[in-house]
Amino acid sequence: MSEQNKKTGSSPECELFYVTQKAVIYNPADRTFLLVRAQGEFNKKYGPWEFVGGHVDIGETSFVESLKREISEDVGNIDCEIVGPISSERLVFGSKPRYASAVLCLYRSGEIVLSDEHDEFVWQSAKEISESAEYKPWVKEFVVVAQKRVEDLEAFDGWRRCMADFDNYRKRQVAERSEFVAHASLTVASDLLPVLDNFDSAISHVPEDQSDSSWVQGVGYIRKQLADVLVSSGVSEMEVSVGDVFDPICHEAVADSSGVQIQQTEEEEGQVETGGSSGKITSVLQKGYVMGKRVVRPARVTVG
Repeated sequence: MSEQNKKTGSSPECELFYVTQKAVIYNPADRTFLLVRAQGEFNKKYGPWEFVGGHVDIGETSFVESLKREISEDVGNIDCEIVGPISSERLVFGSKPRYASAVLCLYRSGEIVLSDEHDEFVWQSAKEISESAEYKPWVKEFVVVAQKRVEDLEAFDGWRRCMADFDNYRKRQVAERSEFVAHASLTVASDLLPVLDNFDSAISHVPEDQSDSSWVQGVGYIRKQLADVLVSSGVSEMEVSVGDVFDPICHEAVADSSGVQIQQTEEEEGQVETGGSSGKITSVLQKGYVMGKRVVRPARVTVG
């Protein structure tokens, strides 16, 4: 506060002004800006062409809601995304000065319906506006700033889309790699299981008086190594016991307890067709294996 103000107790002078918001509406579809032709005294000083918008009413506490109201009053209920302020200009009109704030808005859709304050509208590119003598300097200045902001937004959107595409690509690569590894592991496991079966068959046929010999123990050790390789690859032995209910997904029925060949039909959705069997497993002829939730090989069983 100045010395004079301190002595008199008066407040420093301040300028009273209206706040005007101009919506610089940009259509990303064809890269044009919306201009409306004003009627009345405004166009005598600031030119016939201006942007949508007007002053903030007394009592309005939200600039965003105020601008939405002005847009609706001037051009109807269009779908328009408000990005934010980009520039301002001091305009003297009437008894008080006005501070016009340019707010970038992105047009999405909707029919332009002009109010009585305007009699025409046009969509113009930044180049057309800059080269035309119809538009005043303040209009061109707002468009220059808006165009720069639009270019920044488009560059950012392009970068964001690029990053999203790259992230999707990375996820696809990870999924494809996992699928490839799972398929390869499944194929290898399927090829090794018959070898493991042969080891089991050979060991089961060793004469009892030779079961403790070194060569039998060696064969058993090799069999264990092979089984450990399968386990490390995620392959585990399926738990199947006599008395379990037959499951066509996990079990392959070979014959019933009387030796009758089992037939399974799609119509009966895997129900065992034996002419009177209970559908319970009576013996396990060959072990089954799974990799996670995938059946590598179903267990071969008889049912009764």
